[in-house]
Amino acid sequence: MATTITKVRLNKGRCISGLDGVNAQYTIQLDGMENLYLPVKEEKNEADNTIVSISCVGGKVSAYVNPVHAIRQYNVKPLGIVENIKLEIAKNQVLEIMKSYLQEHLKDKYSEEFVDNLKVVKLEYNVTMKTLGNATPDTMLHFFDMVFPDTFLHRYRKADSKCEKGDNSFKYKEKNGNYILKCYDKTKEQHDNEHHKPNPFVENNLLRVELLFLSKSLKRIYGDKRTLSDVLTKRDWKNFVGNIKGC
Repeated sequence: MATTITKVRLNKGRCISGLDGVNAQYTIQLDGMENLYLPVKEEKNEADNTIVSISCVGGKVSAYVNPVHAIRQYNVKPLGIVENIKLEIAKNQVLEIMKSYLQEHLKDKYSEEFVDNLKVVKLEYNVTMKTLGNATPDTMLHFFDMVFPDTFLHRYRKADSKCEKGDNSFKYKEKNGNYILKCYDKTKEQHDNEHHKPNPFVENNLLRVELLFLSKSLKRIYGDKRTLSDVLTKRDWKNFVGNIKGC
């Protein structure tokens, strides 16, 4: 697949960036908690997209939160910095779901600190943009694969073709463990993802570029104040965006 300068074009005027998924963890420091195993609880919206997924294995509480799905059916448009009020609403909703889950299972052993001290270990910031001209998401994924070393490129067989394949998604893990870069065809993901209902309103040729920040970089950005309650606030979200734009 040839990649030329004229093909690698993106619509900067239509670029949308913001928050997507967040992972958090907390280990319950009580006697006997190392033997505690609780079932997974998953709360979804009407499109079957996950708002919250929470579990407890060996006393370690692990949660995945997608605040976008708390306020929108689909996450084609991430949660932007101007949507601070919506972020607060989403935060309150997901914290209540997690508190209810732990209260139900732990009974009198439950403490508010179990949720209040959930520390963010992964945070996803993404950009969604439409390709222009002859460029397609396939073209861009091939381009990223050539630029970055040691990548993982997932491919799919094109419809009505026995041999021709397209690039489905691209993944690159930064060598120092600060972040993971992921890119994929967002239009295709919204149509074909088996985990949620197809999105009939998604535009064609949308490219998604995701930066998954890991614990090492999050500690540098947030310091010790990186609980779920800290991160999902207007002030901290502005600070985070300011930090990554200044990099």
